[in-house]
Amino acid sequence: MSLTDRTLRTSHDELPQVRSRRRWMLPTAGAVLLLAGCTIAGVSLLGNNDEPAQAAPPATTAPSAQEVQAAKDAAWQSVQTWNDRTLQAESVNSLSGVDLASIALPGAIENEQRVIEGAVQAGVRSEGGSSLQLLSSDYSAEAPNAFAPARVKLSVCVDSSQAKVLDQAGNNMRVGPDGSSSFPTRLVSTFWAYEKDGAWLVDGGTRTEQSC
Repeated sequence: MSLTDRTLRTSHDELPQVRSRRRWMLPTAGAVLLLAGCTIAGVSLLGNNDEPAQAAPPATTAPSAQEVQAAKDAAWQSVQTWNDRTLQAESVNSLSGVDLASIALPGAIENEQRVIEGAVQAGVRSEGGSSLQLLSSDYSAEAPNAFAPARVKLSVCVDSSQAKVLDQAGNNMRVGPDGSSSFPTRLVSTFWAYEKDGAWLVDGGTRTEQSC
C-alpha cells in the first residue's frame, strides 16, 4: 500500500516460504518449514543405508562491495516505485493498469487490493503523495541452500504531510475542523525487498511510531 498514515502491512524477518515453480514466496506472517530427511549421520531410519551422507552444498562466493551497493540501490528504487504506483491506484481505487507484479511480492499486491476494496466500501479515496527519504539499508546474501534469497532491509522516513483521504463530499478526513492534522505526518517505515531472477520485489512495509 502507499505510504500514508495508514498502518502498513506487517512484514517479519522470517525467511520466505518455498513453493513450486518459485524458489520462494513471503507470506504475510509465517516461517519457512524445512523438510527434514529421515536420516541420522547418514543412516536411514527406514532401514540400512550403506551410501555416504550427501555432501553439503558448496559455499557461495561473497558479493563484492559494488554488487552489494547495486542491490541496495535496486531495492530502494523498487520501494519508491511501489509508493508511486500504489498512490496512483488508491487515487482511483483500482489496480487496473497499474503494474505491481514487477516490483512487489504477490502477498503485498493482494494486501493492496484489500486496501482498495476497503476504501471503496468506506467511500473514500486518497489524493496527494508521500515523499520518501532513505535512512539506512542492510544487505543479506543468498544462503547456499536457497531457502533464504538475497534480501535488503530498508529504513525509510515517510513524509505524508501532503497526502489526503477524501470522503465522497471531498472532505479531507486527515484534518480536524480547525484544519490541523489529526495524524502524524513523518514516521519511519521498515521495508524488505527480495531478489528474484534479478528483480528486487517489495514486501509492503511496517510503519513504526518513530518520528523522523
